[in-house]
This record gives sequence, C-alpha cells and structure tokens, in this order.
Amino acid sequence: MISFIIPCYNAEKTIIFLLDSITSTMYIPYEVICVDDGSTDQTSEIILRYAESHSRIRLINQKNSGPSAARNAGIIEAKGDWIMFADSDDTYCKEGLVRLQKEVENNPNAELHVFQYKEVKLSKETKVGSNSDESIPVKTFLVKEYEKNEYLYIHSCWNKVYRKENILFEFMNDIKLGEDAIFNAHYMANIKEVNICGTVLYNYKWGGQSLSHSDKSCKEVWEAYLMIYMSISCMLKKFGLMEISAIVFKRYYIGTINEYIKKKNITKDDKQTLKCMLTNARWISQIEIDGNDSAFERLLILFLQHGIYIAALWLCDVQRWRRKRLINKENI
Repeated sequence: MISFIIPCYNAEKTIIFLLDSITSTMYIPYEVICVDDGSTDQTSEIILRYAESHSRIRLINQKNSGPSAARNAGIIEAKGDWIMFADSDDTYCKEGLVRLQKEVENNPNAELHVFQYKEVKLSKETKVGSNSDESIPVKTFLVKEYEKNEYLYIHSCWNKVYRKENILFEFMNDIKLGEDAIFNAHYMANIKEVNICGTVLYNYKWGGQSLSHSDKSCKEVWEAYLMIYMSISCMLKKFGLMEISAIVFKRYYIGTINEYIKKKNITKDDKQTLKCMLTNARWISQIEIDGNDSAFERLLILFLQHGIYIAALWLCDVQRWRRKRLINKENI
C-alpha cells in the first residue's frame, strides 16, 4: 500500500485539487494522510467533507509546528509500505501516478523511485529530471545528477517514493530551510539502488507555499546551508565522492552571497555575515573557478583567492545595486 502524506496549512483554496489528482487515478491500495498544521481557515472542514465520500482520506490535526513535524506525524501514522509526500498547493499528473503504480507492482524490492516533475512558474512550465528508465546504484545517480546541477531534483521529497522500512531518519523540526535535502541525504546514504522513471509525476508550483528566503537574515540562510552541506557531505563521503562535496559547498557558499544580493533591505547583521564569509580562509580554500560560473562569480572568486576582501565586498554591493536598478527599470 502507498501512503500519501500531505502537510496542510491554510490550504482551503488548493487542497481539493491535490486530493482529486490522487483519488481519480489510484487503482492499487493507498491512503491519504492530511496533517492540518494549525490552519486558521477552513482546511480541516474541507478535508473532512471530502473524506465523507472517500474512505481512504484521513485527517490529523496538530498545533502549528511546521511542515517537518507534519510529515513526521504522517510517517508515524502511515500504514503503507511506500511513503510519498506532497505540498498542499501542488498536484499529481495522471500519467505519472499510473506509471508509479506499475513501478511499485513490478519492483517490490526497490528502495527508492525517483520521477521527473514539472515546475510551474507563472504561465511557464519546465520539465525537470532524467528521461531515463533504469535502476542504478545510488552512487551513479548522485554523480550524474550533481554533475548536471539538478539539486532540486535530487533534494526534493515530492518526486520520490520511499520504502517505509528504510526511513531511519525523520525530518528535522528545528530548521525551516533545506529539511528535504537533509532527509534525502540520510535516506540515500542507507540504500543501494535507485529506480529512475522518466515520467512526470508531479506539478510543482514555484513560489506557492514555499518558504521564501527573503524573510531570513543572511546568517540564518548560511547556517541552514551549512547544516544541509554537512549532511550531504557525510552521504557523499560514504560513497567516496568528496570531489562532489567541494562542488556542493561552493553552491551553497555562492548561493548565500546571491541571497544577500537579492535582499530588499540589508541589516548590519547581514553585512557582518557577508564579511565573515568573505574573510574565512578555510571556506575560501574550498572554492574554485569553473566553467559554469557567471562573470560576477568568477571575479568574486578571483578577489577572494588573492585575499582582496574589500574588493570582494564592494563587488557584492555593486551587483546588488545593479540588480535593484534592473528591477526598478522593469517596473517602470
């Protein structure tokens, strides 16, 4: 049986579409566990009404504790051999769910199924993920996807199907950024094979209920990214892939700097965090220029490698000013 786990918070406008996408397509045994995370709207009432005509729908209510706590509550209650996660403002693709059920039936000993997903951003849709249909070692999967820079495809939890008995590490409740990546790093470190399915399973609405980084300080973002990196690094070390670990570190290091550049308002703490990052010799020693870097990133890394920290800080502020000016032009 498959257990769908759906954290819900003020999802009265979207939850029906997700539930319909599941109940209209599933033909093998399944259950849907909706965990209402302290909603202040009609989310629970809508789910209960839906459950009156769909006996496989269950509702759990909890005080507002975040999506990680909601997923953990769902895992505890799940009766299925297989676990799936969904966000309450997204939907499943019919073709993907049909394919999923066949894969589960035909591969009873698989440890993880990974599907494509469709990123829906405004009116644009982008298909993300491998077109392959194959079962490969986890190490091979990680090398292929990290080289393609498909971080969301690797780290997200809604395009995957997990064997419940292999879930040995729950979602971390004390972080609000990157909990999916940490969960997947621990899960994949303890399995051997990945069944890749070149079919779109899920419609992911970019910016729907996803937590924005803009409301976080640069310190919060960097500390969260370091925690994510450490979990991923431990997984990669287990598979002897430390050269990829350096690439991952660079991704999060540059990513935090880009968050600084995108912030609407900069605080003294943000500035202090950036200075700390730009003057930490140990962190800088892990950063190398490669062919995927933008002109800004190449120049920034060059300044850092030569110890010209004042120029690196100046460059970040210039980049931030240029971005702000471009946005203002577009809004005119």
